[in-house]
Amino acid sequence: MLLNGIVLTFVVQPWKLSISLNEMTAKIDVDRANRLFKKGNYEDAITLYERALSKITNSTQIYYNMGTTMVSIGETDTAIQLFNMAKNNFNDKTSKSIKNSVYYNSGIAKIENEDYQGAINEFIESLVNNPKDENSKRALEYAKKKLEEQKNNSGSKSQNSPDEQEGESDNNEGSNNSDNNQNDNEENNNSIDKNIYDNQNISKNEISEKHKNWILEVIKESNIEDKKFEEIFYRILENVKKEDKDANWR
Repeated sequence: MLLNGIVLTFVVQPWKLSISLNEMTAKIDVDRANRLFKKGNYEDAITLYERALSKITNSTQIYYNMGTTMVSIGETDTAIQLFNMAKNNFNDKTSKSIKNSVYYNSGIAKIENEDYQGAINEFIESLVNNPKDENSKRALEYAKKKLEEQKNNSGSKSQNSPDEQEGESDNNEGSNNSDNNQNDNEENNNSIDKNIYDNQNISKNEISEKHKNWILEVIKESNIEDKKFEEIFYRILENVKKEDKDANWR
């Protein structure tokens, strides 16, 4: 649930007059997705955004609008990854208005995740691009207040009684062993399992082994942390067609 008085922003960006076939069909997908979003049909909107991204993989607007849709359904971790992709595709032609919106909605997602320091950083960047943005100002003050509360609560919890501290000392050795095992498990989980994408719920298209290996390499180099976003990114990349004849995977 979004915060009272703090709302998400949404971008409808004009497209250039001279566009390719891929850009034209992607525009149609995005326009339809935007209408579905406004009607609250988020799942179908996400499907269309994914299809559009398979045709234009460097669109700040599409990553941003899809991220905004993810926030609306509570998928904030995935939303933050999408906002990061939007930022990665900023260029000299990206307007300050778009940048302001991306940073602002990313900040909202981080508030939902109780990452108040991260949210503060996003709202500061948002205000750098639009110093008069009242939404960002209110959200920044809210994030600062929540961060202070979070620090105070953390401090009070750390002041344990002597008996509690003694119990914690006795459990340190067992906790260290548990942490070591957890680190080993996390290290294993960070590696990409090539078999995970054989599941038909994730990959519905028949693609060549060479194409699949390329996708897995791109995902690995992208250092994606959120598993749901990794699956979405895979679906996007499996629809990407290379123009180069030497890379004709279909």
